Amino acid sequence: MTPCAAKTPPNAEGARATHRAGARGRDSLLHSLRDRDEHVRWEAAKALNGIADPAAAAALAEALDDESAGVRWTAGEGLIAIGWEGAKQVLVTLLRKSDSNSLCISAHHVLSHFAKQKSGDFLKPVLERLQGAEPAVSVPLAALTALGHLRKPSPA
Repeated sequence: MTPCAAKTPPNAEGARATHRAGARGRDSLLHSLRDRDEHVRWEAAKALNGIADPAAAAALAEALDDESAGVRWTAGEGLIAIGWEGAKQVLVTLLRKSDSNSLCISAHHVLSHFAKQKSGDFLKPVLERLQGAEPAVSVPLAALTALGHLRKPSPA
């Protein structure tokens, strides 16, 4: 038996290496979402948008409250690309930060996408409250109710 024959098959080792590199790259991008430089944050959000990794959903939902409108929009597009896990993380973030006007506007953008789907009707009360007079007061309960709906069998 040759020394090479005893090793892990190259395709299996390659897959593990790619997974490790991907996780490190994702973690680096998640860290960059908190960089001081707006352009770095935007580039990180854009890259995460392209990856559409559900593991990035919480960080992208937090970025919906970024001071830069470009970062907020790009993070929102990333959450849409992720799918229902993205919507879930937006609702979780609204539970804590519904007093943020920029977050509410960005959350409306993301949740509107999902509400247009047949299975997204349960998001309409959240959208109505996001546009209401006192979202800081009315949004958390609507978001909590919507989260309860998401815990049921998959809407998609």
